[in-house]
Amino acid sequence: MPAPLVYNGVVFLFRSGGIATSLNARTGKVLKQARLAGALEDYASPAGVDGKIYIASEHGKVVVLRAAGDWEIPAINDFDSDIYATPAISDGKVYLRTRNVLYAIGSPN
Repeated sequence: MPAPLVYNGVVFLFRSGGIATSLNARTGKVLKQARLAGALEDYASPAGVDGKIYIASEHGKVVVLRAAGDWEIPAINDFDSDIYATPAISDGKVYLRTRNVLYAIGSPN
């Protein structure tokens, strides 16, 4: 199961079935809980960068959340291959490893 992510004072939790929960990191108060469209089984842990949370699902979908307590989903990307690895972040790029390909997403330096 994915590890929790604390980002910008919000705790993000993800569980089987695509359920996402955000909590106030200081008080523990639930800020939002809902099902993520397209992300049913998450094994990779979420990663946060540039005000976004990336959560990869087993079946190759990467859901992008606006990193806020009342998160929204601005994008769902389909990589058409299983993803079990946690996205990695370095130098402003997000690295995603599917079963067959390593992607580097971001602006060139």
